Order: sequence, then structure tokens, then C-alpha cells
Amino acid sequence: MIENQGKVVSRAELFDQVWKNQVVSDDTLTRCISDIRLKLSELSGKTGLIETIPKKGYRWVLDASMQYTPLTNVAPYEPSEQVSAWKQVLMWSLSAVLFFMLLSTVVFWGVKHSASTDIVRVALLPTRTDDETQRVHADEFDDSLRKQILSTGKIRFLSSRTIENKDVYPYLSREFAARWIIESRIRRHNNKLKISINLVDAKTALVVDSMAGYIQTDSDDINQLTQKFVELLLLE
Repeated sequence: MIENQGKVVSRAELFDQVWKNQVVSDDTLTRCISDIRLKLSELSGKTGLIETIPKKGYRWVLDASMQYTPLTNVAPYEPSEQVSAWKQVLMWSLSAVLFFMLLSTVVFWGVKHSASTDIVRVALLPTRTDDETQRVHADEFDDSLRKQILSTGKIRFLSSRTIENKDVYPYLSREFAARWIIESRIRRHNNKLKISINLVDAKTALVVDSMAGYIQTDSDDINQLTQKFVELLLLE
């Protein structure tokens, strides 16, 4: 990005330059850029050095005090250009720091990801209701579903605050590697309370499976329904 200051560097170019002949996910690159931004802010006190260009890539942004010229274009050293020479050394040093920070971040996330590959991550969206009087049943259903998921030992759900004020698709898949998103709804049907549950692919937003059932006022019906759904989730 420094070598192409002022120009947009695509994700594909970054993958090719940093991880040539390796398979690396978009999620890894996003996290690396985020970590680098944080470290640069701590070291330089400057923010916004790396600009995200939606759907295109990233761009290195410099102010007037941080001009950079590739070494291939640098004129022979002259005493009067001592300040410019120091700028070149500084920029190349910064380039090396950025590279090693990016590399170390990739290694860290790679180790962390490999250690948790046996855990399936799901996002539980709050159960919707057509009537606020049904809210107590919706909350009870959500609590039961969380309990059933944790009891498997193989599935974990994201914190509810992760989902707040976010475009769920495909944010949760990209940022948190969520495999599934669970949608549910309670409504009255034929004078009974009906719960509908959808299992949604977090990457494509497509419903891959669905389940529904009627509940009474006790919690046994809810627990039985959530248990069946979690068993279905384990099969997927």
C-alpha cells in the first residue's frame, strides 16, 4: 500500500503479494488490517492512515509531512537532501514494520482458528413476536435454545451485542466466522402459540432447514422443541 500510495490496492493484490500460493480468507485480511490500524495509531498518534474503499480494497493515505518516493526513483545522495534521505529510511522502516505486523497477525489468527475448528459458531437472532403479550414465551424460548446449544459442547453462539446495529448478512460470517444464523418467530395460530425456526446459511442468507411446533403455557413444550432443533443443527 505504501508503494502504491494514493492508489487503491485490491484484496486480490494483497493476497498475491503477502500470501502468494496460499489460501487465506477475506476474514483474515480484514482482521489484519484492523490490527495494523490500531498499532499504527498507538505508534504514530495518527488515525486514518489506511482507508477502506468499499468493494475495491484499501489505500494508504499520507499527509504532507509523510511524503514517500520509491527508492528506485531516488536521486543520488546529496548533503542538501539529507532530510529527504531520512524520510526514505523512515518509510522503508515503516514498510518493514507493517509487513512483520501483518505476518505475525496472520500467524496468530491461523493458530487461533486451527484451535477452534471443531466449534460450530451460530448467531441467535431474538425471537420475533406478533404481539408483545407473547414476549415472555419468546424470551423463554431463546433461553431454552441457548441452554440446549451450550449442552452440546460442539456449538457456541455469538454474544447478542455482536448482532446489535449490524447488517447481519454477511457481517457475521465475515467478521466472526459464523456458520449458521437461527431465526425464530412466535405467533398465534388457530388459538395456539406456534413457534417457527429457520436455520440460515450465514454466507448466502438462504434458509436450509425449518421446523415448527405448537406450545402450551408450560416450558416442557418449548424445551422439547429446542432440543429437536439442536439435534437437527448437529446433523448439519
